[in-house]
Amino acid sequence: MHNLKKKIRRAHVMTRLEDISQAQLQQELHQIEHRRRAEQDQKAAYETEIESLQQLLGRQTRAGHSFDPANYLQATRVISDLEQHVHHHTAEIDTLDQQIQGLSEQLRQVSARKKTLQRLGERLHKEKHHQQTGAHYKQQDETILHNYRGRL
Repeated sequence: MHNLKKKIRRAHVMTRLEDISQAQLQQELHQIEHRRRAEQDQKAAYETEIESLQQLLGRQTRAGHSFDPANYLQATRVISDLEQHVHHHTAEIDTLDQQIQGLSEQLRQVSARKKTLQRLGERLHKEKHHQQTGAHYKQQDETILHNYRGRL
């Protein structure tokens, strides 16, 4: 019975440790998802700016306006710089996606271990209850036998 109580206690402690791990992983996942959203927003802002500049250049060209070559070159440089920013943010988003995927897998593993430990704890509690009940019935049986010993 004492070993059973130790096993129950150990299963409970291990479940609590998995709860802590799960909470830490969820917090880290939340922070990374927040960073990913910020990166995505920044990337979208650069993409919008690129699109606006390209539309402006296209409208001016279609309207027959002649460009000062220096201004046109400057505009294409700005677009190129913005595209580099988009590329950087895309790479960062990909890295964050990999981290999110890794953390999600770790969370699934922690959850599975936690469920296993919880089932173990429940099974050990049932076993303890059966042992206690069995010991109680055994004691009742011995009392009955003792009381009837002289009469049998």
